[in-house]
Parts: sequence; C-alpha cells; structure tokens
Amino acid sequence: MIATANHVHHRNTWGEAMVGVITFFIVVGILLLLGMLFFILELLRPRAYPPKRILQARAKTLGGAGFLFCFFGIILAILTK
Repeated sequence: MIATANHVHHRNTWGEAMVGVITFFIVVGILLLLGMLFFILELLRPRAYPPKRILQARAKTLGGAGFLFCFFGIILAILTK
C-alpha cells in the first residue's frame, strides 16, 4: 500500500490483475458462442443467400474460437486460484 496525501493506493497483485484477463477471455468466448448460435439459427431459415456452406463455415469458426476463448479463460481461472 502506498499512502499519498489523503489517498491510499493499492498495488495490484498478480491474481487481481488476472481477474480482468480471465473475465475478458470468458466474455469474448461467450460472445463468439452467441455468434455461432446466430448462424446456426440462420441455417434453419429457408434462404438462397448466403449459401448454407458459408453459414456452416462461419458457425464452425465462431464456435471453435468461442470454445478456445472460454477454455483458456477457465484454465487461467483454475491456475490462478
């Protein structure tokens, strides 16, 4: 703790700083998974454009990235406890 004038500043420890990083990874992962869900729902609608293979590719990409972000965030959360 550093005391200056009437303010007390706390220095962040490694664990406190990692909370923001972990939260970032999990929130981005959830957003990517929601994007995957959007494209899966678009696949169920009858339409000609964009082609289904394009929607499937987008859903796979967002789903894979979302899974990796969530997985990495959870691993960091476990390791920093």
